[in-house]
Amino acid sequence: LSAAAVLIPYLLLTEDFSAVVLDAHTVVLVLVVGIVHSGLAYALYFGNVNKLPAQSVAVLSYIDPVSSLFFSALLLHERLTAFGLLGAVLIFGSALVSELGGKKTTA
Repeated sequence: LSAAAVLIPYLLLTEDFSAVVLDAHTVVLVLVVGIVHSGLAYALYFGNVNKLPAQSVAVLSYIDPVSSLFFSALLLHERLTAFGLLGAVLIFGSALVSELGGKKTTA
């Protein structure tokens, strides 16, 4: 919400909105994306996050950017770079080591 408060005045001052058509159909589609898709994802995530150990939740949160990288390549046909793939391998590798590694015991 704070990002929108900063970006909206900037966009209003710098962009030309003469080609933007804001009809009822567009407003409904934006509301569906905002409420249904984002709202449902957050409800599922935060409704179930308390059922996992804190370490697992922290590690799984690092996988979000990697899934975005692969879905953008798969669905939007964006190009995967070598650095993007290297980062994905490092994130998945560290998540795997963290989750499958032995539990430390305190003496």
